[in-house]
Amino acid sequence: GDADAERVVKFVTTFATARESGNEDICDEFLENTLSFLLDYVTATDKTVRYRVCQIIAGILNDAGETEISDDLLERIQLDMTKRVRDKFPPVRVHAIRSLARLQDSGEEGDFREDPVTALLEQVLLTERSKDVRKAALGSIGTSDFTLEMVVERTKDINEEVRRIAFMVLREKLSIKHLSMQQRATVLQRGLLDRDLKAVAERVLQELFTEGGIKPVHVALTQASQGLRNDKVGVPTESGVALLDTGGGMLNRIETAVDSALTGMEGDARTETVLFWRVLCEYLHRAAQERGTDAATACGTTAVVAAASAGDLLEALEAALPATVATLFDLVAAYAAAGSERHFAARQLLRLTRCLELADTTGRQAAMQLLHRLLGEPPVEGSFGLGGDESWERALVDAASLVYDAPSTLHRALLESALAMALPQAAVEGEGSTAISGEVAEGGPEDEARVARWMQSLLLVVLALEGAASEQGLRGAARGSSMEDESALLLERVMSEVVLPAVQNSAAPLRREGL
Repeated sequence: GDADAERVVKFVTTFATARESGNEDICDEFLENTLSFLLDYVTATDKTVRYRVCQIIAGILNDAGETEISDDLLERIQLDMTKRVRDKFPPVRVHAIRSLARLQDSGEEGDFREDPVTALLEQVLLTERSKDVRKAALGSIGTSDFTLEMVVERTKDINEEVRRIAFMVLREKLSIKHLSMQQRATVLQRGLLDRDLKAVAERVLQELFTEGGIKPVHVALTQASQGLRNDKVGVPTESGVALLDTGGGMLNRIETAVDSALTGMEGDARTETVLFWRVLCEYLHRAAQERGTDAATACGTTAVVAAASAGDLLEALEAALPATVATLFDLVAAYAAAGSERHFAARQLLRLTRCLELADTTGRQAAMQLLHRLLGEPPVEGSFGLGGDESWERALVDAASLVYDAPSTLHRALLESALAMALPQAAVEGEGSTAISGEVAEGGPEDEARVARWMQSLLLVVLALEGAASEQGLRGAARGSSMEDESALLLERVMSEVVLPAVQNSAAPLRREGL
């Protein structure tokens, strides 16, 4: 059976590579004769014979240590094993590659750039269909700055086992200093988004990045997010932040990371740094809450440890967050004023609202005024009215829901902004208008601007109605108070002067949004 065959292979390999003290020359000659004998059968018709021959040759070469083998024999081995790399039987190809591992030549520069064996292994990684053969090539390839990119590329291999080998090679054969910032970013992002290997990848990345301290982690995280403009990029960033929270000295590491992030906030801060800052604060906030809950439900030493950990996290969070609500919204205002290109960064800052203490009445009022102004501004590039994806407007409403005194107050403010957007000032003051009730002509810039404002207005109505539906409703929230009639009249007016005219309009986008 296979077990018996494996024992025979192991015996032959061990016997051929044994070197008896005082008889080294005889042992070396026997090893070369054995290899020469085996090479005569690498082209055998029987695939099992080819497989076992290549397996024994690979075992001998890898176990031979410092034993010198003649150049002529090594050239013959290289030639024959290179042919077997193209064998029809995958197990033969696997051991042919393992045989070639020792024959790689790093060259004068030490980077394997001119080595034909390394070039062959690179080709195998690119074209081979068998996962076992790719694994063998990945584990055998010499590591250098030149071959590093080949290893990094395999971290996105279609097969989980190959990806696992790639991470192992990065951990065991390389130091973080060998990876460029872009390579660090690539490895970090792929590893932390790999559902099949996330636990393995996190351990590998933690060991890999620990050598370089916090700075490489922060730089890699921000590089990983560079060029991306959707909130899903927070997923790898958040997992990367979690790498900082690993045992003793956690607070110092997180504070160092905060300092690194805030340093980047000076002047024209990079969007990636804002993203890192937001995810870091959210992580600290959530972790502090979780450990506080653990402390409240645990007993004895466990409760003390959890409480101390929660205290450390809260201390780090306080150091990371802006000093006041007003300070945060000053930053939001600055990014919003910089145009639609900065809306992604502004959205990240708006999400920090959930991490802040909102008891400061003055700060809340300032935040409410800013959000009301931003929601009522005419559409710009990136806004929903000009083809945007609603993310900017929804981020503003999410933040507003935290700073407004009551949901009903926010919903009425949204409807008032919708009217102000769609109608001239006279209409908002109650004099009536036909500003948007007519048909929209096609082609003119004035009509395009009119449609954009109308579309933006309809989105504000949608956001108000969605929020009201999840709460008590515009009417229910005011029931029993003097605001009931006011809310009902406002909603009726919005429906008759903004929504129904859109449904009846000949412009398809307006009809769609109106419906």
